[in-house]
Amino acid sequence: MDVIPQIAFVYFISPVLIFLVLREAIFYFGVKRFFNLIIDMGIFASFSIIAFYFIFFNFGSEYLQIFIAEPNIDVSNGIPRVNMHVMGSLIFIYGGFFSFPAIVENFKKRIFVFFLFSVVGILSGRSALILAILIGMAGGLFLQAFYYKNIKVVGYIFNIFIFGIGFVFAISFFGIDLLNVASDLVEKISSSGGDERRDQAIALWNGVVDNFFLGAGHGVGVSLVRNEEYPWRYEILWLATVYRVGLIGAVVYCWPFIFTFFIYIHLFFKKKCLKYDHFIMMGFISIFIAGFTNPYFESFEFQWMYVLPFVYFLIRKNNLKLNEYFDERGCAQ
Repeated sequence: MDVIPQIAFVYFISPVLIFLVLREAIFYFGVKRFFNLIIDMGIFASFSIIAFYFIFFNFGSEYLQIFIAEPNIDVSNGIPRVNMHVMGSLIFIYGGFFSFPAIVENFKKRIFVFFLFSVVGILSGRSALILAILIGMAGGLFLQAFYYKNIKVVGYIFNIFIFGIGFVFAISFFGIDLLNVASDLVEKISSSGGDERRDQAIALWNGVVDNFFLGAGHGVGVSLVRNEEYPWRYEILWLATVYRVGLIGAVVYCWPFIFTFFIYIHLFFKKKCLKYDHFIMMGFISIFIAGFTNPYFESFEFQWMYVLPFVYFLIRKNNLKLNEYFDERGCAQ
């Protein structure tokens, strides 16, 4: 695909189409059912990862090309390495769910989802997905302590217990070394995603400075080439954006994200936040942080995670009195 058509599709056509689809989906299904569908999508995606493991070790990689072109699983040193596209979407869903598990109203289903997401988070081997779980749990603890001011100690102990069972299950059945997984996560965070991404960051920053923070334009790469087929693509999305369009252009691109953040903050301090608001915000924070090491926004299948928060909070802004599409429990009327 040439540069111009790719830019038009990635930055205009695709987001607009996703915006329209998500907006109509919220109105059609109603807020409560819409978020139930997101959780169900997360359950289905999580089972696909377990199925990936099962088929790979019992039948071979040739049966897995429906998931990805070059399927492979590496569990060397007790650290799982699985490459599946579906894990990108789970970053948003896991970050949102672990911040507010009560979004799943049925208690038995909530425990099941908590256990399933815990297991798959470890099996994924993806630092961004594990980090999303930690971000969600930290965000949930903050909300309980400072927003609702009613930490349910027994509930949190129970959640940690279920989380622990998930860890033990993953360790026992798949030969995963939890200490090595934790060490690998800390190393990746401390090294900003590894040497390869750090080299990209240095090259991109030099490019930003060389262009006086005004941008080099789309389709223009720096000295370090990450992708031979698309030499202007880099994994460090946000810094690459500043390099391409400059500081002013980056602010324009990020306007929907800024809007999302400020509407949430407004609701937060007005004490009008719903559980869906927290889910969306923590999912958004998780995927936004993941954007520092992964170009998810530039892939059609992942753009919904960046567009949904804007769509949702745009609707919330127009209904702050909760009298049209939301009732006091956050359910569509």
